Amino acid sequence: MNKIINPVKAKFGGSVLLVIIIAEAVIELVFKQAAWPAFLCMIFFMLMGESKDEFLKILLGGLFGIALLFVSPLFVKALLPAVGAFPAELLWVLLFVTCIILFTDVLPLVFNTYAFMFMLVASLAVNLPNPTILNWMVVELIGGAAIMGALYFLSQKIVHEPAAKAADAVK
Repeated sequence: MNKIINPVKAKFGGSVLLVIIIAEAVIELVFKQAAWPAFLCMIFFMLMGESKDEFLKILLGGLFGIALLFVSPLFVKALLPAVGAFPAELLWVLLFVTCIILFTDVLPLVFNTYAFMFMLVASLAVNLPNPTILNWMVVELIGGAAIMGALYFLSQKIVHEPAAKAADAVK
């Protein structure tokens, strides 16, 4: 059985599922908010191997990306008469990607690919019924931090500490 299913990964996976259930219940059922911003944080955090070095980049980049929904309509509206809807929207995206490229070394906590992805997803979500941009920002910040914190703690306790102890025992 251990050769087919790694017991450490199974235990960690079960813990992740529990975090998802709890977060979904609290955000969606208790607070009646869309949970996608918090889960986008979770996805990025797991993609980066639960690295604490990415924690602030994900949170602040995500917050910045969602906050850009307050600016993007103004930009598009200003260009709309001159160039039309599609070119104005494309110019917005090109401007933001250019800013990420130019400023990522100066302000990496906000000008990063996390901000870009959050901006894209939020730009789609804003077309759903009853978009609540400020609430998304709160969910991203608090819910995302809670989920990533829980996953970091679980990965340390279930995966990394036992592996370190096993490695020390071999020495």
